[in-house]
Amino acid sequence: MYLWPLSQQEMYQSCEPAPFALDLAALSLKQKSVQPVGTPEMFERIFRGGMPALASGRYSDATRYCSDYVSTYLERDVKTISGAIGSLRFADFLTAAARAAQMLGFKSIADDCGIARVTAKNWMNILERLGIAFCLHAYSNNVLKRAMFFGLHAIFALSTTRWATPGYPCRN
Repeated sequence: MYLWPLSQQEMYQSCEPAPFALDLAALSLKQKSVQPVGTPEMFERIFRGGMPALASGRYSDATRYCSDYVSTYLERDVKTISGAIGSLRFADFLTAAARAAQMLGFKSIADDCGIARVTAKNWMNILERLGIAFCLHAYSNNVLKRAMFFGLHAIFALSTTRWATPGYPCRN
């Protein structure tokens, strides 16, 4: 069972919920009802993420929640699927793998965190099976073309890049 983050529409109730359609008139109407947000507010939304516990205000410390989520769920699930893993090596792997929307090079990820290339590939496959990551494979007949990595949860990006405050990306 996947726990998808809440959408912006669900969190901020910016317009009437409706199924997605590729109708230009409906999309234009929906766009008019959505209020634009500035860069600082957008980074605040990304920082808060879409996990229900954070969105509802049940937990207020997003950094701690993200860290606990990674150590409780990700490490546990990866250990269950792959057998024993070293928590420090896995944390290093997550940090090295947080190269969102970049070409996915398992050798460089493995070298950065001191594990075998095969282990990096296995852990990435597990993250993909768990719905935490997504690898967009190249549409090409060329076998040398590599996949691009995308993290699906803001929690993944926050915990692995050590993004401490909503304003951090604006300053760095």
